[in-house]
Amino acid sequence: MVKTTSEDPTEKITKVTPLGAGSVDRKNAEFLMLAPRSGQSDSKNANNLSLARNRRDRETMGRDEEAMVRMKKGQDLDPLWLIINVAIGWALYFARRYDEAIEQLRRTVELDPNYPMTYWILGVVFRKTGRYELAITEGDKGVTLSGGSPLMRAALAHTLAMAGRTREAIQILDDLKELAEKRYVAPYFFAGIHIGLGENERAVEYLERCYEEHSHWLIYLHIDPSMDALRENPVFQALLGRVGLPAPTTAKPI
Repeated sequence: MVKTTSEDPTEKITKVTPLGAGSVDRKNAEFLMLAPRSGQSDSKNANNLSLARNRRDRETMGRDEEAMVRMKKGQDLDPLWLIINVAIGWALYFARRYDEAIEQLRRTVELDPNYPMTYWILGVVFRKTGRYELAITEGDKGVTLSGGSPLMRAALAHTLAMAGRTREAIQILDDLKELAEKRYVAPYFFAGIHIGLGENERAVEYLERCYEEHSHWLIYLHIDPSMDALRENPVFQALLGRVGLPAPTTAKPI
């Protein structure tokens, strides 16, 4: 679909951001810790990072409105800061405020039309709302601009599968499996693709691998809309309990 490289922009971010307790260093493509931008003062960076950590902790425990207030404070400090703008769109997606998420991310595109993270999240929001062609278009932009990030390729494969373009989804799945023999690819990414393909048992198997690795991605398991197909699965429910997350929910919009 696009020419890819081995470089993953999410890795650059995780190299300079402290991940939460229980994570496995930079193996997790977690960009929402909000790495400091160059040119900011140390005190501003420290304040922004503190806000980011608080946002992450509150968001992942389902305290959406409080998390949003915290992030808005970060945005007020620097309205042009790309990562905080993307993070707000990401949190709105988790809160299932999809129209607001799209508006926020569209504004973020205006700040920088070449930032791949924005298109990745736009793609998953459009997928969740059933607008598959838009989801594929935005997801493909994320893949292209990221140089073929495994995270974004997996998200695109999930969308292609949901859109009925199974052959293309499986091709990306096979490519990522081949890549995983050479470098780390988070099992969470594979779980999403298998959900898109309707292979929920395989998806749960990959989530179990996440648990074995203490993957940081699991902190989103109870609120990630892309996992909704697994909510009634007893193994999935047991996994939530082992991770220490709240009971499964489809989280009504707030």
